[in-house]
Amino acid sequence: VILAVKPQMLRAVAEHLAATPGFEPQRVISIAAGITTQTLAAFFPDAAVIRVMPNTGLTVGAGMSVVSVAQGTPRAEGELVSELFSLMGEALLVDESLQNAATAISGSGPAYFALFVKELAAAGARAGLPADAALMLAQQTMLGTSRLFELTCQSPEQLMAAVTSPNGTTQAALAAFEAEGVTSIIQAAVTAAITRAEELA
Repeated sequence: VILAVKPQMLRAVAEHLAATPGFEPQRVISIAAGITTQTLAAFFPDAAVIRVMPNTGLTVGAGMSVVSVAQGTPRAEGELVSELFSLMGEALLVDESLQNAATAISGSGPAYFALFVKELAAAGARAGLPADAALMLAQQTMLGTSRLFELTCQSPEQLMAAVTSPNGTTQAALAAFEAEGVTSIIQAAVTAAITRAEELA
């Protein structure tokens, strides 16, 4: 059984299912952010309980799923579910203590990248580019950079160095990012997402 509902709805759904006569699932997989396997196991004590945090890339076969098993659920169950979700991208089996951090990076991550593309395109439009051309430039650059990571296995530092000439345009832009505190902004965003996942639990 896959519980694919919003976290705020999960307890009510689980309670209803657990009280349904004859409902005895062998395996319960939840993709509700923040809801722990301990919470789920209380509703389904006889089932293997697995928690998954997928992201929206699954819809195009390029997703990332983070998988954890409940205490008492064999690791093999997590490996099975990882194999299932890897059919739609990549899957990583981790200890549940790392799920909220993974959610903040991968689960919420598509929105961060979409925000960056949106603002990059808007900056291009303010610089005089037609809006549709600016959006195309930002989107394709994000796509191409992702492919570079995938196909060349370069680190972020290596890719940045390959693009950055001494005293060039990229160096000027990166210096502006640093001056504006982009590192602190990213850390604050990830921390906020982790905190919210803990609240949902």
